[in-house]
Amino acid sequence: MKLTLAGVSHHKAPIELRERVALDVGACRALAERLEGEAIVLSTCNRTELYLAQEEDAEQLAVGTLAELAGDRGADLTAALYRLRDEAAALHLFRVAAGLDSLVPGEGEILGQVRTAFEVGSPGPQTLGSKVTTAASGVEQSTQARIAHPQSQNGRSCSGQDQATSRESSATNVW
Repeated sequence: MKLTLAGVSHHKAPIELRERVALDVGACRALAERLEGEAIVLSTCNRTELYLAQEEDAEQLAVGTLAELAGDRGADLTAALYRLRDEAAALHLFRVAAGLDSLVPGEGEILGQVRTAFEVGSPGPQTLGSKVTTAASGVEQSTQARIAHPQSQNGRSCSGQDQATSRESSATNVW
């Protein structure tokens, strides 16, 4: 089974185009059910992405669906559209879920939005879900670690000042 992603996001798409292709949860569910095979539709204020697990024509289907959503803004879609396959698509999803691809890097709301997209995906989604579940669990563990260890919020294990203090104190600590 091949994994295909087609989407638009804040990186290249103007707000007008993102608003045109944005969907609420009910519309995401309906679109996922309409698409052939397994599908996940992730739609937030800053991105709309279609993840399809199919053997053939998935990219054409995803791009055509986004063009349909864009309506008269379809011409703008080509310049803003990105497409990824297999491992690259999965890696992108993990970066998105972790908040690394957000307009505000590290924001936590996206993880819940990704979870919701999986819950309303069609059908199940079994193949897509099983391939991503382990990584999603890793993202969840990362989130729990950030909550449990707020000092890691700045993306480093210690601030510069704390590193100096840590070196001084570790010189005197005996294990």
